[in-house]
Amino acid sequence: MKVAITTLGCKVNQVESSAIIQQLIDIGYQVVDFNETADIYIINTCTVTNRADFKSRNLIRHALNSKLKNPCAKVIVTGCYAQKERDEIISLGEIDLVVDNQDKIDISAWLDNAGYQFNDIESASSMIWKNIDYMHEKSRAFIKI
Repeated sequence: MKVAITTLGCKVNQVESSAIIQQLIDIGYQVVDFNETADIYIINTCTVTNRADFKSRNLIRHALNSKLKNPCAKVIVTGCYAQKERDEIISLGEIDLVVDNQDKIDISAWLDNAGYQFNDIESASSMIWKNIDYMHEKSRAFIKI
């Protein structure tokens, strides 16, 4: 099984994407470039500017186009844009899962779970964290604070 992940935005998103990648590698996934054929496409979005929203939508559309070539592929969207604009993301096409910011750190648990419930981040009472061994495609590690 192959997974392609792309990350927009801040260093926190980059740390969280590395945690997601590590989990998926631990359960047997191979990480491939976002432009390659994959079984799962994950877009960790940003919404700090209108340009970030635009880039997020373009990456989602890119993944949806890849899904046209491989209908069994899953498209999963998470991050701040997903948290803010869930309905807009769903309207873009055949999105398999939109994961809120609190639960994105456990994306591997939701891959085959039809019972996932999207949550408002403001209702979270604590922060979920996973340790990581390395930063994907980075030479320096970042720390989530």
